[in-house]
Amino acid sequence: MKFDSPLKPHIRVCLVVTDLGLGGTQAWIEYTTAILGKNNIAVCVIAESMPHDRKAAIMAYGAEVHCFDVPQPLTKYAEIISRFQCHIVHLNVWRREADLILLGRMTKTKLILAYHSVPQRTIRSTAGALARYLKMCFGFRNRDLSWYSLMAAKKYIDVHLGCCSASARGIRKLYGPFFRNRIYALPYGVPIPQVYQKEEGSLVFLQVGALTRRKGPDTTLKAFASVPMLGNIARLEFVGDGPLRDALLKEKFERRLDSVSLRGAINDVSECYRNSDVVLLPSYCEGLPFTLLEGAAWGKALIGSAVDGIPEICKSGETGILVRPGDIGGLAAAMAYLAQNNAVRTRLGEGARMLAKKEFSLEMLGARLGALYRNTLNLKATS
Repeated sequence: MKFDSPLKPHIRVCLVVTDLGLGGTQAWIEYTTAILGKNNIAVCVIAESMPHDRKAAIMAYGAEVHCFDVPQPLTKYAEIISRFQCHIVHLNVWRREADLILLGRMTKTKLILAYHSVPQRTIRSTAGALARYLKMCFGFRNRDLSWYSLMAAKKYIDVHLGCCSASARGIRKLYGPFFRNRIYALPYGVPIPQVYQKEEGSLVFLQVGALTRRKGPDTTLKAFASVPMLGNIARLEFVGDGPLRDALLKEKFERRLDSVSLRGAINDVSECYRNSDVVLLPSYCEGLPFTLLEGAAWGKALIGSAVDGIPEICKSGETGILVRPGDIGGLAAAMAYLAQNNAVRTRLGEGARMLAKKEFSLEMLGARLGALYRNTLNLKATS
């Protein structure tokens, strides 16, 4: 494999993603692009479909960006990747082994498959994996199985990358016998703001993310409403949009919850974090949620459900409080406790910021990802 001169980026990576909207995976693309340029790694981004909210920000970091309204034929992506002289294709859409393998074979690149969630081993998933394996072994191929197979994944995908330790464990449980030695955990990184102190004002609980069942905004609203004291001393803000918005608005007006606001989707949520006191996310399943990472970076106490990767950032008694998913009473108690204990909120917020700086900064992300790319390409680290 031929590399550029030392004065030019010596590793060239193509990040493929579904879209460049406001979700967590898309935030990872933006932050990764920002830090890789500082590590002498050139980045090309392919976004398969709408929306393209983050395009301008990513281009500002010097990345080459190709956005499409609808997914294109793989030959189109292969043309872009080859023209960019890419060394690694890093696919950020889970369960796209077929496309990734084809792209890799068409462009002669190394292949990384990223999992931005925690794969769950169920009877259905286990049976599906076994069926694909048996069909591959006995030669029963059809159009859907030609490339989407465990044996092909084992042969051609160089790295299966989990977004946190829980994600990597989930990959090992689901696919471990087939490619255990190619599974890695690489935690996200977020910017650490220099000025993070909140201005004076009322107590604010903040939930950032899509208004979907999985994120549990209805649980948050019910918990807040169940403690009358909270409505008198605090505000609850939702930032994000989704299918539950109308139901949440209806409940807000029916219960006359004047201290609850639904602000919709916001491109830059920095001020929302800065002016909050507690960041919460009672999800039913997650990878490593950016909203809690960003809340921690802003020095806010956290409340999260004890599922998947959430305990890796929301550490009970150190950075926040963990509750059971769907536990309205437990969430209400945690919110009431933090509302009435400023010293505890401050201590947890300081602990969260220290953890974010130590484990989840962009500098840590850049160092880890750079090392992973060099290892994948069998390159030695350069000073």
